[in-house]
Amino acid sequence: MRLPLVAGAGVAVLTASSLLSAQTADNAETEKTENRQIEEVIVVGTKQQRYIVNSSDALTGIDLDFLENPRNVTILPEQLILDRKITTLEEALRNVPGVSAADGFGGTRDDFFVRGFRRNATYRNGFRRETIFKTNLSNIEYTQVIRGPASIRYGRVEPGGVVDVVTKKPLQERRISGEVRYGSFDDAFALLDWSQPINDSAAFRVVASVQDSESFRDFYDVSRDTAALSFRYNVSDATRVDLSYEYREESRPLDRGTVAVPTTNGFEVVNELLDIPDRIRFGDPFEEYDVDFSFAEITLSHAFNERWSARLGLAYEDSTSNDLQSRPRQAIVVDADAPITDDGFFDGGIPVGGIFDDPTDRVFLFKGLDGSRNRKSEVSYLNLLITGAFDTGPIKHRVSFGGDYRDSDQSRQFARGENTNGFTVPLFNIQMPSYTLSDEFSLEGVAVDSFTEEDLGAFVNVYSELTDRLGLLLGIRYSETESRNFFPDFNV
Repeated sequence: MRLPLVAGAGVAVLTASSLLSAQTADNAETEKTENRQIEEVIVVGTKQQRYIVNSSDALTGIDLDFLENPRNVTILPEQLILDRKITTLEEALRNVPGVSAADGFGGTRDDFFVRGFRRNATYRNGFRRETIFKTNLSNIEYTQVIRGPASIRYGRVEPGGVVDVVTKKPLQERRISGEVRYGSFDDAFALLDWSQPINDSAAFRVVASVQDSESFRDFYDVSRDTAALSFRYNVSDATRVDLSYEYREESRPLDRGTVAVPTTNGFEVVNELLDIPDRIRFGDPFEEYDVDFSFAEITLSHAFNERWSARLGLAYEDSTSNDLQSRPRQAIVVDADAPITDDGFFDGGIPVGGIFDDPTDRVFLFKGLDGSRNRKSEVSYLNLLITGAFDTGPIKHRVSFGGDYRDSDQSRQFARGENTNGFTVPLFNIQMPSYTLSDEFSLEGVAVDSFTEEDLGAFVNVYSELTDRLGLLLGIRYSETESRNFFPDFNV
């Protein structure tokens, strides 16, 4: 009888010892944890608000939430541009579904399709910019792309949509940022962005950038300079004045790309047919488009009360541009024994035909020199927008109405030079390029073509909240356009 009791006592002693050991181990581990310093992890990134743009009145002028807006509006913020090192609007629009690039006058201008409709006019702070070039994004706060009809607010636009760039304005806090980078093909870029409050009521911002780059293509050099100054002054808690001025200078080659010729299998690119490197240009080294562009703007904003406000915008645009190109007239496909000498001259009659059906066939280009010289543009703008809200019984309404005016005057001289006709100037041999076309021309006696256009419009938009889930947007616009074009030598 004692043996079980002794055995039981032995078990009890062993159990207490185990508990004591476990408690001692826990105390040691706790002390070790308390003495151990927790490793600090630092996460570096961009604040989320840098990717959020509070712009909800692009289409209607009414402050609408995303789900209330009946149109698809895509916002491309500045931070996205900085993250991807984008410098042109064409590159930025690759982020927007339903938008694709077009030719763009040999790659020198903004030109794109929005939902299948071609558009080369870009809006700037709601103003339809007259001068067309590749928009430099250095001074752009964000880009808004409206996909679908937007003519009630913007006037004479294609139903595919609108691209509107919004420029940088002074910030509430001091900020200085800059960037310098160097990439492939001697692509050098530098940017300075400085925003500075003067006092509680005023601030200014300076943005400047320079870029010089080449390309994998021959005779390709791009030069772009931008300088912009903006100023903000709060006259009172309800009234604000914004002033801005921007100057851009840009020069880039006019490159028409490659050539497709008819074959027995349809049209095919000559680079693949004749094993021609993509770097070779079929134009000429002197082809170029350059532009000097200035844009001044003043905006007066006033809040009458918590519901009603008004914004008046005035702007003036002035630019000078020149372009010169050896425009391709015709691609000529001939047999190896065709009556065309190796240096590109006809030896006898002009060859007939033009289908590439033998590896020994040769391809020539017939080109002509022309260009718009001394193109000048002067445009005046006026935009007025009034927004407010009112109720009719249980139904709440938000309304915007206003008008816009645009007066444009342009002039140019259209110059023509010699042609690679195979008689006086040799044809351009695609397989053995020889750039013999001269860029010499004379403006003596060349008439001045003039273009004037005057646009006037007024609109009203009303958004009614019928229920918590159902809203109705109604809009109407009146537009009037008067255009005059004068070509003195039209019949020549």
